[in-house]
Amino acid sequence: MSQLALQLIEKEKKEKTGYLELGRCGLTPDNPQLQKVWDTLGDLVHLETLIFSNTWKDFREGNGYIHKSQNDDRTK
Repeated sequence: MSQLALQLIEKEKKEKTGYLELGRCGLTPDNPQLQKVWDTLGDLVHLETLIFSNTWKDFREGNGYIHKSQNDDRTK
């Protein structure tokens, strides 16, 4: 389930973009890998933006543009 989240975290560790979006990664309270995801996130001290939502508005763009997560935990 959250294998995708772990893969995205590892990718961000290498690329250091400062942005990580984990929407649609299966991060639910009953997920057995959730603690591992939290522990791994602690390594990303450089992050400026961390998103867990499936959809969100970005008001920095002026008009509150709605973003939708492109992640899909069903493919992993």
